[in-house]
Amino acid sequence: MKKFISVLMCAVLMLILTSCGGAGEESGISRGTIIGNVYTNESADFTFNKPAGWNYLTDEEIAETINLGQEALDLNILEEALAEKSTVYDMVAMDPAYGNSVMVCYENTKLTAGYNLSADEYLEQLKKQLDNVDAFSYEFVSSNNSVLSGTTFTRGIFKTVSYGSELYQAYYVKAVGNYIVTVIVTATSESIESIEAMFNADSAATADTDEATHTTEDEEEKTPLSRGAFYGDDYVNKFAGFTFSKPESWYYNSDEEIAETVNIGQEALDLNKLEEALAKEASIYDMAASDPDYGNSVMVCYENTRLTGALGISEEEYVESLKTLIHNTGVYDYEFISSEDTTLSGTPFKKAVFKAYPEGVEINQAYYIKAVDNYIVAVIITATTESIEDIEAMFI
Repeated sequence: MKKFISVLMCAVLMLILTSCGGAGEESGISRGTIIGNVYTNESADFTFNKPAGWNYLTDEEIAETINLGQEALDLNILEEALAEKSTVYDMVAMDPAYGNSVMVCYENTKLTAGYNLSADEYLEQLKKQLDNVDAFSYEFVSSNNSVLSGTTFTRGIFKTVSYGSELYQAYYVKAVGNYIVTVIVTATSESIESIEAMFNADSAATADTDEATHTTEDEEEKTPLSRGAFYGDDYVNKFAGFTFSKPESWYYNSDEEIAETVNIGQEALDLNKLEEALAKEASIYDMAASDPDYGNSVMVCYENTRLTGALGISEEEYVESLKTLIHNTGVYDYEFISSEDTTLSGTPFKKAVFKAYPEGVEINQAYYIKAVDNYIVAVIITATTESIEDIEAMFI
C-alpha cells in the first residue's frame, strides 16, 4: 500500500460542533502521561503501548501538523486549556514508515454544544460531520461498543480513499463529565484490530510484534536522524546509507558557505541538533562539495515532510512533484530527461535527471531521492564538465 499518513483528516474533529454557550457540571480531567513506550490516560482509563518504530509527537509537532496554535496553551493545566480552546489534542503516535497513527483528543462539549453529550450522541454528530467533509469522501462502515485496555468506548468505523489508497479510521468515544475523550485510530497497512491490540499488550510484547511485522532478520536497526560526518575526504551519511568521497581538487563547503549560497539563514541553526533545526526550517542542506575549477557539485538536503505538507509521500510521488516544481522554476529552462531506480553506495534511490542551458552552457542535474521516516533525503549532482555517471562513481 502507498506510504502516506492521513493525520490531517483528523482535524475535522475540531469542526464537529459549532454552537457555544450553556452550562454543564465540571468534572476533573487531566493529560495523559508518557513513560517510555507507554501512554497512560487516567481520565478515560486506558493505556496505549507504542511499538518500536512508532514515534510520539511533541506538543509542538502536534501543533504544526494538525492543530495550529496549540503550542500556545499550557496543556499541563488541561481544564484551563479547554476553557480557552474547545478541542485539544493530547497525544499523537505515528508509524512514519506506513502511515498508521493513534491520536487522543479532548473536546469541551460545554463550549461546543452547550450541554453534555453522550458518547452515542457524539458519534451521531460525527457521522453527519464526516459526511459533509469536502476534502475526503467518508463511508460509514459500522458502530458498536468496543473495549480498549478494559474500558468500554463507543466505536465508529469509517472508510475513505486518499490518493488512490484505501484507509480505515476508527473513532473511540467516551464521555467524561462535560468532556468527550476521543481516540482516533488510522489504519493504512495494519488492520483496526491489530492497532487495538496495542492498547491491551505490554510494551515489550508490542515491540516484538512490531519488529516481526515490519522488519526481517537481515535488516539492521534504523539509524536515527543525524547529520553526515566527515572523515578526511569522505562524507558518510549513516541515516540514508551512503558515502561520498570527494576528489582531491574538490572541497567541502562550510555551513556558513552553504547558507550564503543556497539557504539564507541556515547559519543561525545548530545543525548538530538536526531534529530541532528541521522543526524550525523545513529544508536544510547538510553537505555541499564543489569542484571550484569547473562548477561540478554534490549537495545533500534534508526535508521535513511534516512541515512541507508532504507527510508520507513516496519517492515516486516526490519525483513527480519535483518535475513540476523544476519546470515552473522560471530561473532556467529545464528539460526532464529520465527517471529510474538506482543505487548510491549500494543504497536504493529514485533518480531523476534534468538538463538546462544557463548562459548557453549545458549542465545536467540528477536528483537522488530517498524517503526515510517522515523525511526526504535528496542528493543533488550538478555536472558541467563531468558526466553524471562519473560523479556517481565518487559514491563508494
